[in-house]
Amino acid sequence: MNDRTSAASPRIKLLEEAVFRKIAAGEVIDRPAAVVRELLDNALDAASTEITVEISQGGIERILVLDDGEGMVPEDVRRCYLPHATSKIRSEQDLLAVTTLGFRGEALGSIAAVATTRIASRARGTPSGYFVLVDRGRLVEEGETHLPEGTRVEVERLFSSFPARKRFLKNPSTEGLLCRRMVVEKALPFPHVAFRFVRDGQMEFYLPPQDLLARVCAALPELFKPSASERFEVEQDEVRIEGVLLSPAFPQRDRRHIRIYLNRRLVQEFSLAQAVAYGYRGVLPGGQYPAAVVFLTLPPERVDFNVHPAKREAKIRGLSSLHALLARAVEQALKDWIGVRRIAPTTGRPETVGETERVYRPHPEPSRSGTGELFTGPSHTFTLPSDSGHPPSPRTGEGFTYLGQAFGVFLVVEREGTLLLVDQHAAHERILYNRLTSHPSSQELLFPYAFPVDADEAARLEDAREEIEALGIRFVLEEGRCTLTHLPAPLSDAPHVVAQWLKGERLADPERDAYATLACRGAIKEGEVVDRLTALDLLSQTFSLEEPFCPHGRPLWVEITREELFRRIRRIV
Repeated sequence: MNDRTSAASPRIKLLEEAVFRKIAAGEVIDRPAAVVRELLDNALDAASTEITVEISQGGIERILVLDDGEGMVPEDVRRCYLPHATSKIRSEQDLLAVTTLGFRGEALGSIAAVATTRIASRARGTPSGYFVLVDRGRLVEEGETHLPEGTRVEVERLFSSFPARKRFLKNPSTEGLLCRRMVVEKALPFPHVAFRFVRDGQMEFYLPPQDLLARVCAALPELFKPSASERFEVEQDEVRIEGVLLSPAFPQRDRRHIRIYLNRRLVQEFSLAQAVAYGYRGVLPGGQYPAAVVFLTLPPERVDFNVHPAKREAKIRGLSSLHALLARAVEQALKDWIGVRRIAPTTGRPETVGETERVYRPHPEPSRSGTGELFTGPSHTFTLPSDSGHPPSPRTGEGFTYLGQAFGVFLVVEREGTLLLVDQHAAHERILYNRLTSHPSSQELLFPYAFPVDADEAARLEDAREEIEALGIRFVLEEGRCTLTHLPAPLSDAPHVVAQWLKGERLADPERDAYATLACRGAIKEGEVVDRLTALDLLSQTFSLEEPFCPHGRPLWVEITREELFRRIRRIV
C-alpha cells in the first residue's frame, strides 16, 4: 500500500531561484572569455569611444571592463543585474529587428549569479554615480560613488560557488589567451573605438581609433600587413559589404582565417566563408584558402540572432543571394587590387593570327627548341602560323627576350635584369579561358559527336540545358545517348573533351567550372615542345593579360632578379 502511494506521488517540483539562475547562467557564461564578450557588448551598445579590459589569472580571479559610454542612472544600476532586465527591447516585435549587440537581458544577471560582481555607473551629465555589489545573485551593498562618466564592471572569483563548471576551465594562460582573442574579435568591427587590454598588470596592446585597414592589421599583425592587404567596400540592395583581404601571395591551409561579421557580430556561417573562398578561386589554387575579414550589414529584419546563446549563429533571409553577392564582391575587389600586370606596354590586343581561333596542335615534324641539355623536351612541337606581315624576331618580343624552354614546362624570359619562368600550360589555359568566357558564337559541327548517357545524366543535362547552351554548346538528347551539334569555335575539334565534362557532376557553376575545365584540357601540356615563334606569340599574349593567374588560381610566372641570382651563386653584384 505504501509502495503504491509512493509510486503514484508527484515528482515534478519547481526549482529554487538560485538553482535555475545558475542553470540559465551556464548557457551564457561558460568561461571568462564569455564574461568579457557580454561586458564588451554592453559597452559598445552604450556608444563608448574607449574601452579598457583588465584580467587577472586568465579572468578566473578578476575581470574589469571600464568604458566611457552613456552610463546609467541610479534606478537602472539597481535593476541591471536582475534576470531579463534590459534597456534594448520592449516587446516581442523588437526581437524581429534587433540593432544592438545585446538584447536578451541575460548578461549581467548571468554573470552576477556565478561570481562576485560590482557594477558602478555614472550617466552623462550627472554629478555622481551609483554602484551595486552582488554576490552570487544576492545584493550585498549599494550606494552613491564617484567615477568618470561611463560604466565600470568588476567580476571576481568566477564560478567559486559553481565547482562543476570551474573544473572544466583551462589553465589561466589559456583562458587569458581566449579573453585576449575576444577583445580582438570585438575590436575589429569598431575601428573608431579605442581598446586597451591589460593582463596581470601588463598592458598587452592598445588599439587607438583608426581606419578599418589599420585596425585589421594592428589587431591581427601575425597575419595582415598593410603592404599585403587591401580594403574593399560594396553596397547593393540594402546590403553593405566591406572588409580587408589578404594578398593571394600568402595562402592559408584552411578556412579558419576567414572571419565573417554580420551586423557587427562574428558568426559561424559556412556558406558565407565559402563565398569568400569562391571569390579567390581565380587567384588561389585548389586546396589553398584566403585570409579575410568581412563585415556584412543587412536590414535587421533579415537576420535573427535569437537562435544561439552566444549569438554565434543566425538565421538569414536570402542567404543564397547574399552568398552570390559576396563572392562577386570579393572577386571584383581582387581584380581591382591586382590590376593590369603587363610586362610591356601594348596597344589593344597583341598581334593575332588571323580571324580563326587558335588551338595549339602537334606539328607533324617533331623538332626541338632551345640549346643545350637544359632546354630539351619530348617529340611534340607546337607551332602557330602568323599573318601579321611582320613576324617577331627569333628571340625578342615587346620588351622581353625569349631564351628557351626549360624542362618542357617553363618558357624562360629575360627582361630588364629579371629572369621570368612562365608556366606554358597555365598561360595557355588562361588565354583559352578568356576566349571561352567571351562567349564566341556557336559553330556547327561538320560531324556531330554522339556519346552514351544514362537516364540520370540525361535528366541532369535537360535541367541544365539553358545554362549549357549559353556556353555555345548545343546538343540533342535521344534514348541512351547525347549528340553534340554545335560547339564554341575553340573547342570544335575537341568534342570528346566537352562530352567528358557534360557527363560529370559539376554543372552548378558553368561560367567557372566548365570553361576552366575545358581550357585546362585544351591547353598545351607539360613536356610538349613549343617552337620559338609560337613561344613569342604565347608570351606576348600572356604579358598582356589582366589577370596573371590560371583559372584555377596558379600564378602564370615567377620572377628571379639579377641580384637574387647573383646572391644564390655568391657572385659580387
